[in-house]
Amino acid sequence: MTLKKFLKVIAPLLATLLLVTACSSKNTSNNSVGESSEKQKVFTSNNSEGESTEVTIFYSGDNVNRMSSKATYNIKGTSPDEEYNSVKKSFDENLKDVVGVTYSVEKKDNKININYDVDFTKINYDKDREKLGFKKPTLDEERKLSNVQQQLENNDLKEKK
Repeated sequence: MTLKKFLKVIAPLLATLLLVTACSSKNTSNNSVGESSEKQKVFTSNNSEGESTEVTIFYSGDNVNRMSSKATYNIKGTSPDEEYNSVKKSFDENLKDVVGVTYSVEKKDNKININYDVDFTKINYDKDREKLGFKKPTLDEERKLSNVQQQLENNDLKEKK
């Protein structure tokens, strides 16, 4: 997988993660005391070359509260440092100033490992709306479990049962 193809694949996933994170932050304080405890679902994608993505969504009822992802990408070009720096720069440019989002991009054993976590209670929807690429008409729509699952499945991630 080339770097361009990788970024093409990871970009929708990041957009999905960012959409869910920002959308869910506004409504997390509305949870009632009687609401069911938080549950989780894991979605994965693997290919024959050892590249993988795993996304864990944490939810209560039909509201996604948190999301965590891990991705591994093989460095295939002749300039491993350049590929790594390009991926790292992309994350830094898009996510560096987004409060509530933490990430790491590391190079190890000719692979790029990406960890991405979101604390939905800290996302500032109004400030980061453009950066996060919102598409649904409302925050409630964005954080709906069914919509999040559909977005992950549209990006070739399958639920791990």
